[in-house]
Amino acid sequence: MKLLIDVGNTRIKWRINGASELFSSPVLSSDFSEWLIRNNAELDAVAISSVQSRQCNASLIELFEKFELEYWFAKSDSESLGLISAYSNPKNLGVDRWLAMLALWHRLKTGFMVVDAGTAITIDLVGNDGKHLGGFILPGLSMQRQALLGESLVLKGQVDEVLSPSLSLGVDTDEAIDNGILASTVALIQRLIAENDSWLAHMFFTGGDAQSLKALIPQAQIEEALVMDGLSLAWNREQSERSVSRAK
Repeated sequence: MKLLIDVGNTRIKWRINGASELFSSPVLSSDFSEWLIRNNAELDAVAISSVQSRQCNASLIELFEKFELEYWFAKSDSESLGLISAYSNPKNLGVDRWLAMLALWHRLKTGFMVVDAGTAITIDLVGNDGKHLGGFILPGLSMQRQALLGESLVLKGQVDEVLSPSLSLGVDTDEAIDNGILASTVALIQRLIAENDSWLAHMFFTGGDAQSLKALIPQAQIEEALVMDGLSLAWNREQSERSVSRAK
């Protein structure tokens, strides 16, 4: 069996390829390594999407090598399965963004917008021809709150609180900040919807704050495992290319 791993800025998610059960834990916790210790005998290979540091990736590699598991790190490509990168240097595009777009393009074969609302918020558009049109990266909702409230927010333990989805005028400081952060993010998404209304038929939210955004933009669909789905596609393509190379 193959294991798929999505290593984000703050969380690591993993699942057996083809299974629906998704595991998740903070990046620095021991949950993943303990799970791997219990289940490594059933695995033969690992595919990884990681936006983490080299040090974090090196720790993962050490763990895989300890259990003699074949491993492969996904990278952003200039083109894959009909999806074409907008970046002149494709490897500079975050691999999580690339894999999420790959999953949706492979499924839809038509244009879409995808918003990943996690530690950072990324917004990407793909046209009906499979060309990535580009995107935006902005601080995530919790990061914006921390920037405004600083140490007082950290001391209260409220950095990672989910914002209440409202665009109403705030009647206290916390509410005014929360609603202002949401309003600015929603305004950007709605502007992109209006500017691309002639062709944009599909919109997807993923990430920890996806539900907060969907409450304010209800036409969007929630997808929890886009990076995993794209990683599976990329890994299968890699395996096929290896088979062709060996056959030659």
